[in-house]
Amino acid sequence: MTNTLFLQSDVADPYAVYAEMRARHPVYFDECNGIWAIYTHALCKRVLETGSAHIPRQADASRKWMNASSQTLTAHFARLANPPGHAGMRDAVMRLLGCMREVDTGQLLEQLLGTSGECDWVGEICKKLPALAVMKAFGFGDADIENVLPRMEPLTKIMLPHKTEAQAEAVNAAADELLALAEVHLARHFPVLADSTAHAANLVGLLVQSVDAGRGILSNALLQALRLRSVDDWQRLVVETLRFDPPIHNTRRMLTEEMELGGRVLSEGATVLVVLASANRDEDVFEDAGRFDMERVNSAAHLTFGAGTHSCAAHRFATGLAVNALRAFFREGRRIERLQDEMAWEPMINARLPQEIRVRYSS
Repeated sequence: MTNTLFLQSDVADPYAVYAEMRARHPVYFDECNGIWAIYTHALCKRVLETGSAHIPRQADASRKWMNASSQTLTAHFARLANPPGHAGMRDAVMRLLGCMREVDTGQLLEQLLGTSGECDWVGEICKKLPALAVMKAFGFGDADIENVLPRMEPLTKIMLPHKTEAQAEAVNAAADELLALAEVHLARHFPVLADSTAHAANLVGLLVQSVDAGRGILSNALLQALRLRSVDDWQRLVVETLRFDPPIHNTRRMLTEEMELGGRVLSEGATVLVVLASANRDEDVFEDAGRFDMERVNSAAHLTFGAGTHSCAAHRFATGLAVNALRAFFREGRRIERLQDEMAWEPMINARLPQEIRVRYSS
């Protein structure tokens, strides 16, 4: 029996697992966890694009521990919304994205790097830069930023459908502070967006979603850049990294009607694990898929940002952030070396995130 919900910290090479499942069990029922897992690009894309595969709702056991602010956020996040309410929440996100101003990512990076000449790229850059860039793009002041950044990591647990009581308590404290801050900030600086809770909630949502995804893109793209040593096109490097080694490996859907996938019939109410990282290495779509190739012509066909109505609305911002940050870090004349050989991963099921990447760099 195959356990599809393994911790990334426990598996040296998840891509070998995915390759075996694509070849032998592209649609697999995990009896231990009561979940269907799908591994090919075509099937993953089909589930993501169908209107009858919904985002799983917050578990009743978790909801009872969530305070008013937490429940307001989860009720309005576009990422968690299903039809018919999803369209309105998605529109709120698009209006927010339209109000973001350009930020100097290179300057923000240099501020975080400081002058020490050595850092943990994950802890000092990747865990801070994405949310910092979002807040700067909306004009938040330094005091608000200093207050918010430490609260972002605990708040990411708000996305979990099943939470422990301790996780819910940490989420509640952060949700109270950030929702109130977002409401005040929009009222003062973007009054046109202060007319509905959806805008404030999804401003918080943009921050929440920047944490793990932004951290992973920056970490994994750095590793590829260090391996290649010379990069001429940072856009191509980041896009191919998103295909080859995405931060988010899987996402879940719940079927609202019976669905046939790969010759198997999944019943209404079934939970489906959409293994995005496996789809991105599908040889039927990507030739020599296990090779990192910046010249690949269809890298952008990856499913890292999803597909269909729940595709990531901020994908251009996230990609641009990584491109500009890496271009600034690897500026001409700067020497960079990695100071560790072994890699440890966060104990997460849905995301593959390095715990630490120590680097030395010249000024």
